[in-house]
Amino acid sequence: MVKNVAFAFIKPAAVTDKMKDLVKETFENKGLKILKEGSIDAKDIDKKQLIDKHYYAIASKATLLTPDKLAVPADKFKAQFGLEWADVLKDGKALNAKEACEKFEIDADELDKMWAGAKKM
Repeated sequence: MVKNVAFAFIKPAAVTDKMKDLVKETFENKGLKILKEGSIDAKDIDKKQLIDKHYYAIASKATLLTPDKLAVPADKFKAQFGLEWADVLKDGKALNAKEACEKFEIDADELDKMWAGAKKM
């Protein structure tokens, strides 16, 4: 018989004893066996990029890949922004989300607020 193994996590905002009990009960009712339980502190999650790796398709473009590694169509970029993609890269004006947080000394929530404001322009 084939056995599958998965890593499941509860998002930080939802971690309560009641939620942990609900998850455990739901898994057990579905015939799933919990092999190990634990917690990982925020510093380890950030240091090991655990969330980024879990959501790789999205995170690869936001934090794991640097702008020079992205497949940006130069013609479409120029049409949208009036700038050459190669020049933007050369001048260091393109940053991924992680680099932007470091450069501007902000966290992800503040970057999200800035991004929301920029989209309204």
